Amino acid sequence: MNGEPRSDRLATLVADAGLDQLLVGDLVHPSETGREDGASLRWLTGFTGSSGLALIGAEERLFFTDFRYTERAEREVAPEFERVVIDRGLIPDSAKRLRGRVGYDDAKTSVKNHAKLLEIAPDGVELVAVTGLVERLRRHKDAWELEAIAKAARITDQVYEWIYDRGPGNLMATVRFRSGVVQSIRYGRSPQ
Repeated sequence: MNGEPRSDRLATLVADAGLDQLLVGDLVHPSETGREDGASLRWLTGFTGSSGLALIGAEERLFFTDFRYTERAEREVAPEFERVVIDRGLIPDSAKRLRGRVGYDDAKTSVKNHAKLLEIAPDGVELVAVTGLVERLRRHKDAWELEAIAKAARITDQVYEWIYDRGPGNLMATVRFRSGVVQSIRYGRSPQ
């Protein structure tokens, strides 16, 4: 990535929203986050695992994960983040680091985990429901994202040219499904 780190841009947005910190990640199933629920965390930190949370503030850039993802976090998480390997769980360990007015995405937070955050957070912490702070930044593509999109388009164009050059009816694809999910695709020439 080039330019200002995403975490710095988000920290500015957090401060503009009158918050001291923002929790980023899936607070419904934090230890088993699915691909879509982890999109904002992945965009912010680069982490592709299923167990992680980030805490962003004016001075904080914390990334929490469990022991299973220590090596992955070292490889994937942006360098400005301090990596914290949790002892008890993502919610309990991150809650202890909260201070002031802390934003969280209410669309990605269960009632149970919200209550747990309130119970464990230090005195004086106010949890504030905010939606879409990370998503607002995700809508505007970084220069390297634009280049990746352009490269993907060029590759797609090359594939279509390759297919076109072989003429209609000369190619076939074998697609294998299992339970409605594509398992494999094999391309080849049609038998003459």
